[in-house]
Amino acid sequence: MKNLLIYFNPKKEFTPEYEDLTKIQIDNSLSLGWDSKDMILVTNFEYNYRGIKALVIGEGDYEVFDRNKSSKIPIINRMFADRLIEDELYWFHDLDAFQLVPFDMNLDKDAGFTNHGWSKRWNAGSFFFKKEARDIFQRIWEIMGQLNSNEQNALTYMWKNNIDNINNRYQLINITFNIGIYYIPTNLKRAQLPVKVAHFHPHKKRHFGLFKEVLPERLVKILNSYGLGDYKEDTGILSDGYFNEVARDLKGLKVRNWHRVWEPFMRKYNCSRVAELGIYKGDNFAEMIAHQPTLAVAVDAWKDSGVHPRKYDDYTQKEFDEQYEIFIKRIKKFPFVQVVRDYTVQSAKLFPDEYFDFVYIDADHSTEACYKDMISWYPKVKTGKFLVGHDFRRGFGVIDAVNRFMKEHYLEMIFMPPSTWALIKK
Repeated sequence: MKNLLIYFNPKKEFTPEYEDLTKIQIDNSLSLGWDSKDMILVTNFEYNYRGIKALVIGEGDYEVFDRNKSSKIPIINRMFADRLIEDELYWFHDLDAFQLVPFDMNLDKDAGFTNHGWSKRWNAGSFFFKKEARDIFQRIWEIMGQLNSNEQNALTYMWKNNIDNINNRYQLINITFNIGIYYIPTNLKRAQLPVKVAHFHPHKKRHFGLFKEVLPERLVKILNSYGLGDYKEDTGILSDGYFNEVARDLKGLKVRNWHRVWEPFMRKYNCSRVAELGIYKGDNFAEMIAHQPTLAVAVDAWKDSGVHPRKYDDYTQKEFDEQYEIFIKRIKKFPFVQVVRDYTVQSAKLFPDEYFDFVYIDADHSTEACYKDMISWYPKVKTGKFLVGHDFRRGFGVIDAVNRFMKEHYLEMIFMPPSTWALIKK
């Protein structure tokens, strides 16, 4: 069996965190008895660590750095095209998916994937495949393009629709090969013990704590050697205790007329400067300002941009103007409200960094637009305060945008059913 790791960066170098992860993976695999000749690290730049020399390949015809920055599928396709996939079993795993114990895999089909355990949605953080799976990976890439989404959504779509008879060609493998950070107790009940693969980012204090009961001492010592895992009790605004308290408070908020009653949260966490992107008629905004903050900024162009990511965005300009007038009448008695009738990314430039206590994103729901809103407004939030948004659910691009942003910024989401998400600024 081959042990496959992939890291591509347009700058052709590791970020410090991912170089740590790569070294930890190599240290961990060697400590488990892997032969170095069976370990494959694929990159787009030269690298060598402990005798594991990177296999450097180009991106070829694949748009490696597009589609939610997912490089694993196009690079595996490139390996097939360059005849680098041999007649053996391959185990691919993300750089933050760690093998805990030695294991064998008896794969009867061409490929083997887990789902999320608690969900039937497919997971692509740790999977197995053979040489015969070449067309499956080509098809995954095509579906990613059609859906303009990531490989997990493409795989789930293929499974639900049995594209190219995939349901007879893949093997659903037990969640023990890819247990992630969500619903761990539920997944542990479903896992074949001992757990084979734990998927978490050790640079995040909270993640390490979630898995400390299943991590072998061998791996803990490796993590400690990189300054990871030695987490003493912290009561600051970025501690686990603070995260847990914020999560409890957010999830405990009441809902009134489809909108959360934000007032108790705003008062407790002293949210004196707040902003919302995407106002419509101001129903959510009204709940956001019930505590009468020092400043409340309402950002919305109330203009047809030509993009309609939500079915109720297909308004005429007359209807947009009517929405604007309704909102202005609602807030005219509040002197602390500042209305910015402009597009959200451009409007972020009006405010300094570390300025807001609470920013709520509910504007353009396409993946790229939502991601740009997060990139533009996250710096405007004070450290330890809150970037929040709506419609984290199927049918919109919000899920992909938030997941991409979290991965890049090493953040953990607080989810409030049915579709609200929240991040704490680090």
